[in-house]
Amino acid sequence: GSAKGYGGPVRIAARFSNSLRITKIHIISSAETPSYFYRVKKENYLDHFTQLSYDHNMMKIAGVNAVSGATQTCRAIAGAARDASLTMSRHIEKAHLEPAEKHNIQFGTRETILVLLFTLSMLARLPAFKYKKTLRWTTLSAGLLFLGFIYNHPLNLTQMNAMLAGFWPDWHEQIYVYLLVFGLIAIMLTSGKNLYCSHFCPFGAFQEILGKLGKAKPARLRARYMWLWLQRSLAWVAIAAALITRNPGVSGYEIFTAAFRFQGSSRLLILFSLMVVTSLMIHRPWCNFLCPVKPITDFIALFRKKLVQPWIKKRKPAGEKNI
Repeated sequence: GSAKGYGGPVRIAARFSNSLRITKIHIISSAETPSYFYRVKKENYLDHFTQLSYDHNMMKIAGVNAVSGATQTCRAIAGAARDASLTMSRHIEKAHLEPAEKHNIQFGTRETILVLLFTLSMLARLPAFKYKKTLRWTTLSAGLLFLGFIYNHPLNLTQMNAMLAGFWPDWHEQIYVYLLVFGLIAIMLTSGKNLYCSHFCPFGAFQEILGKLGKAKPARLRARYMWLWLQRSLAWVAIAAALITRNPGVSGYEIFTAAFRFQGSSRLLILFSLMVVTSLMIHRPWCNFLCPVKPITDFIALFRKKLVQPWIKKRKPAGEKNI
C-alpha cells in the first residue's frame, strides 16, 4: 500500500496472518526526511499495527498514537496500511472494505495564524504605518512561537522539492502548505516583497534574538558575491538531487528540526550549534550564507523583474506614473 507523506509517497508492505490480521509492516520506500522516520522507529510506531484485523480503521492509530513532530509521516504510514488492507479485501471472499471517507477541508488555528501573519506583515510594509518596528517584532515573535516551536512547520526545501517532483499534498489536510507557498509567491510577484523571510520566518527570528543578545553586526566580506553563489549552488544541487532520485528529503540540510525540536542527525545538530554561536556575532548568518529558501525567493524576484514588471508597464495607460 501507499499514501502521501510530508515529502512524498510512503510505500509499505503489510504481512497478514491466515486470520487476516497484520503481523508485520515493512517500509519499502519513503521520501520523508530521515529524522522523521528516526523518531517514528524510535517510538516503535509500527508495532501499533500488529494484530489488527484487515478491516480495522487504520487512521485511528495515527490519531491516537502519532509521534510528536512526525504526525504527517505517521498518517502516511497509517494510510498506506489502509491501502494495503483495501487490496487484501479485494482478494478474499468477504465484503469489500469501503474506500476511506473523503476529508473535509482542515482550516484551523494553524492556518488562521498564518493568514494573520501575512496580513500583519503587509500592514507593517505600508509607508504610512507608524509602528513598523513594533509590528515586525510582534510578527517575528509569533512566527518563532507558532510556526517554530508549536507547529514546527516553517517554509522548507523538502516540502518545495516534493511539490516540484509532483508529490502534491492533499489540500484538504494540508491547506497550510498551499497558503504558505503560494501566499509567498503571490505577494512576491505582485509587490516584490519577501514578507516571510523578513517578518515571520521562525529561524530568522531566532537568529535576530541571538543577534540582539550578542550585538551582532552585518558580515563584511570581500568575496560577498562568491558566498552568494555558494549558497545558490548548494540549494540548486539539493533540488536537482531530490528531483533525480525522486526523494525530496534525500538532500535536505535545513536545521529547523534541530532548532525547534532539538532532534536530528549529529551533522545537523553540529551545524545548528555553529549557527547559534555565529548568530551572536553576525546578523542572520544562516539566512545570508546557507538557507536554501533564499535562492528560490531570489529566483522569484528575478522572474518578477524580467517578466512581470515589463508586462505591467506595457499595460499602464499613457501618462500614468509607476508606483
